[in-house]
Order: sequence, then C-alpha cells, then structure tokens
Amino acid sequence: MEGSFPVVWTEFAENQLDDIFEYFLAVSGFDPAQKLVQKLIIATKVLELQPEVGQIEQALLNRKEQVRYLVEGNFKILYFLRDGMVIISDVFDTRQSPKRLKRSL
Repeated sequence: MEGSFPVVWTEFAENQLDDIFEYFLAVSGFDPAQKLVQKLIIATKVLELQPEVGQIEQALLNRKEQVRYLVEGNFKILYFLRDGMVIISDVFDTRQSPKRLKRSL
C-alpha cells in the first residue's frame, strides 16, 4: 500500500478517549490525563503511511473487516481499513476482560 491514508475516529472510539481522559483526570489529574490521551492519538499517526503496521486482532477474525491493533501502554487501539481510510474503532484497556473487545465492532 502506498500513499497517505486518512485516519478517522469513530464516535465510539472518541467516546472511549473521553472516558479514558475522565477516569485519569479523577485519579491522576489534568496533565497526566491529557498526556495519556495525546499519546494514544499520536500513536495512530504511523497509520497514515503504514496502515498495515498493526497486528491482526485474533479475537475478532469473524468480522467483515480485518481488525488490526496498535499497543500504546496498557491500551489497544483497534482499527480497520475501508475505502482507503484507516478507521479507529475502539481504544481498549488491556487490563479489562478480552471478551469486551467484541463490544464495539
């Protein structure tokens, strides 16, 4: 794959970022919460030029799209490719039950 691929966040994924921010705001304060969310967003920038860099998510092989993920700290950033775009579908805390992965796709 060559070229630049726009990275688009689903509403669900954006809501997950909001939830992550709110949780860390409550337990750690504004600066750590903001830095964490920024790290998660910045981690997806690599997908613009290398959309297939993430590993295939084995727990979601039955999906229409091939779901891949990036790891940033304790989080999996789930995404798939559609129509020349990278669609970020979820940001998942890996400390949760893996069964919860299927909630968003």
